[in-house]
Amino acid sequence: MFKIREKTNADHKVKYIVDVNEKNWNEAYQKKLNAAVKSVKIQGFRKGHVPYQEAIKHIDQIGLFDRAVNQLVQPIYLELVKQEKIKDSETVLEENPEVSVVEIDDKKLALSYSFETIPEVKVGDYLKINGFLSETPVKDEDVQTELVRIFKSAGKLVDKKEGATLEKGDIAFLDFSGEIDNKAFEGGKAKNYELEIGSNSFIPGFEDQMVGMKVGEKRDLNLTFPKDYHEKTYAGKPVLFKVKLNSIKEVQLPEMTVEKLNELMKTQYKNLDEAKENIKKRMDRNQQEHANQMNTMLLTQFANEDCQFSHIPKSLLDREVNLLYQQFANQMQQIKMSVEDALKIQNQTKEQLYQRLTEQATRAIKLVLVLEEIGDLEKISVSEAEINQEIEERIKEISNNQELPKEQYDAIKNYFVTQKELIESMLTNKKVVDLIIKKNLTR
Repeated sequence: MFKIREKTNADHKVKYIVDVNEKNWNEAYQKKLNAAVKSVKIQGFRKGHVPYQEAIKHIDQIGLFDRAVNQLVQPIYLELVKQEKIKDSETVLEENPEVSVVEIDDKKLALSYSFETIPEVKVGDYLKINGFLSETPVKDEDVQTELVRIFKSAGKLVDKKEGATLEKGDIAFLDFSGEIDNKAFEGGKAKNYELEIGSNSFIPGFEDQMVGMKVGEKRDLNLTFPKDYHEKTYAGKPVLFKVKLNSIKEVQLPEMTVEKLNELMKTQYKNLDEAKENIKKRMDRNQQEHANQMNTMLLTQFANEDCQFSHIPKSLLDREVNLLYQQFANQMQQIKMSVEDALKIQNQTKEQLYQRLTEQATRAIKLVLVLEEIGDLEKISVSEAEINQEIEERIKEISNNQELPKEQYDAIKNYFVTQKELIESMLTNKKVVDLIIKKNLTR
């Protein structure tokens, strides 16, 4: 199909100039030429019946060449990748090469394929990163608390027995007024305000100091606004709250049965033990996700501040920016807003949006490159069995642990099978992250 005329490696690109086989080019050219001839319209002739030599005079030669070249670009690319083993290369990126025409006429065609190289990464000391969060196992009492919270959503508020004192978990109805430097402040006063004690809805100490109060009791709460309080005017200042407890209510739970739980959660658990097991898994996952988010922030900071890169491939950057833009557009679509309207509200131009997304994409790409480099250094890999297990876990998550019809199950599984390379990469990176965290927490 082609012969490689020249191969060069410069400026972080591997460039191939290929001479296309004359027969292949002639076939592609003639095919597009014949199609163009048939579509020519000239007054006095029926469409498709214009004399060949006359029709050729009315054909856009540049457009004809363009269509013929496009027919060959992809097949040549696939053959070039295969022939040069680019897919298995540890130095060349297979995706999205720049393609251009070097020579062209009706007899010959030469094309240039320019592949970006994989960046060289100099990794900093990844065994001296501070601040990682470790995973804390969810306890049985945590699961029970979550179970009660779920049933509370179907409970009803009832007055606590006469003479009872306020405890954590109770609902207090109170009047309060706050003073800073003996002066009332905006938002510091309310009547018969409903507050769940222990919810940490108010500033630290407010709810704790109310514990033990009785209905009708008044109490002064001497507190201090946190230094990082969102209203900077009040941040770090002492404050006095005068409170009066009007009533104490508690949530009367419905009977805690698996039937009621299934009704509330839209699930099909067989018993409460099965429900608790799945709730524990969900809580573990949520806790894990929080730790992952915080740890990813640390790793991203490390990758961008303590590691060096020969270059960032434009193809990777363009792909990541487009992905981030699409995510942003989809988010706006969900709230019935266009990207243009969202930018107006944010007082941003499209250029500023792309600048922000480019910075975000660069940070993300650097993290991935660093994880891949550490994975190579630590010789980390993922087995086929681990990939298949991950696919099954994702199917269970989608189905909410319910059995799916075979046709639906097969369709979902087949989709994930097409994403195997991505899943393998994600699992490998997870292993790398886990290793880095473990080594830093145990040093």
